[in-house]
Amino acid sequence: MLKALLLATVCVGMIAVSARAEPVLIRSGTEWGQGWVFHHESGCWVATANHVMTTDSAVIVGPNQRQATVSPSGVYRSSNLDMALLRIQGPLADQCPNSLVGDSNLDPLLDRINRQNGKLDVERRIGSEQDNGIAALGVGYVRANFSGKSDKDPIFRMEPADPEGKLAQTDSGSPVLFIESQSTTTGTPIGIVTEIRDMGDRQIINVVRMDAVRRFLEQILPRAPRMQSVSSMNRKLFAISGSTVDSNCGPDNLLRQGTRCGWKAKREFANQPIAVIIDLGRPIPNISAIQVKVANDSAPAGFVVSTPIEEADAQAAERRCALPSGQHEISCPIGLREARYIRVAIDDDQVELIGIEPLVSAASLWPQQEPLETVASPVAQPGSARTTTHPNM
Repeated sequence: MLKALLLATVCVGMIAVSARAEPVLIRSGTEWGQGWVFHHESGCWVATANHVMTTDSAVIVGPNQRQATVSPSGVYRSSNLDMALLRIQGPLADQCPNSLVGDSNLDPLLDRINRQNGKLDVERRIGSEQDNGIAALGVGYVRANFSGKSDKDPIFRMEPADPEGKLAQTDSGSPVLFIESQSTTTGTPIGIVTEIRDMGDRQIINVVRMDAVRRFLEQILPRAPRMQSVSSMNRKLFAISGSTVDSNCGPDNLLRQGTRCGWKAKREFANQPIAVIIDLGRPIPNISAIQVKVANDSAPAGFVVSTPIEEADAQAAERRCALPSGQHEISCPIGLREARYIRVAIDDDQVELIGIEPLVSAASLWPQQEPLETVASPVAQPGSARTTTHPNM
C-alpha cells in the first residue's frame, strides 16, 4: 500500500549525520585557519576564507590525521569576497569525505532562521602544532545566535550564544551549520566564517553564505559533468502528499513512458507541500543530480529534493533548487551520493509533474569512506594552539 507522506519528511529539514561537513585545519605560511573539505564532481576541494591563504600553498589536516596539500594552480580566490577554494591532493583527497556543497539559494532558510530566532553551530577541527607536524585533536562546536543578513552582499552575521564561548581568529574559514532542534544539526554548511570582530563583551562574526561559495565553484568549473539517466525497471511509488486533480493523470504516470500527462496534483492541506517519494528498487551509486520536469502550464518557484539511501533516513542530502523563469525542466545538483529513494517536494498550490529522474555522472568516482570520528561536545577553545590575528579583523 502506498504510504501517506508525513509533513516532517518533506519540509525543510536536517541532513543525516553521515553526510555532515568535515572541518579541516589549514596552515598557509605563518597563518592558521579552518575550512571544510568536500567532494565535487571528480575532485576534492576545501573552502576557506581568502585571508587564511597567505601563500599559494598550504598544509591541510582532516579526519584521522590525513593530510593534503594544494594541487598545482589549485588556489582560486574570489575577487570581491573573503573566500577561497582549494583543489587538494594527497591522502585526504584520495579518501575525500562525502561532504556536500551548499544550497543554490539560502534566502528561504535564512529568513526562516531569522523568524524563529534560529541557532547556529560553528564547527571546527581542534588542533595544535607539534615538533613532528600538525596534530588534529577532534571536532568541536561553538553555538551562535543568528543576528541578520545583508541585503546587498551574500553575508549574514551572528554572535556567540555564550559570552565565554568566543571564536579565535584562527577559526576563520570554519563552516557554520544550522540547528533545527537541540538534537538535530544540518550536515551541510550554510556559510563559512570570514571575519571575527571583538567589541568588548560582544563578538560580531561575519559569514559568507554557502550559496555564494557554490556560485564561485560553478564559475571555476563552468562545464557541467557528463550525466546520464539511471535505467531501472523496478521503480515504484513509495509515498505521496497531495490530491490528484485528474484520475487519468495520477502519480503512477511518473513511472511510465509516453503518457499524455504527468501527475496533476494539488495541495491537500494548508502549509503541506505536494510531494512524492520514488523507490528506485536498489541503492544507486554516483547520483549527481535529480532532473525534474513539469508541464508547460505549471510554474512552481522551485523544488526541495533529497535522496535517502534508507527509508528512515528522511532528510538526507536535502537541496532547494529554483526553476528558472520560463523553463519547465531543471537538474538539481546534490553532490555525489548513493541513494535508493528520491523525494521531491513542491511548495505550491497546484502542479503537473511530468518526470523525476536521477542523473549519474560518468566521470565521478564514489569516494571511499571511513567511519566518522566521534564528535566532541560544544567547546570554546580555539581551533589551534597558535593564534594569528588578521589585520582586517
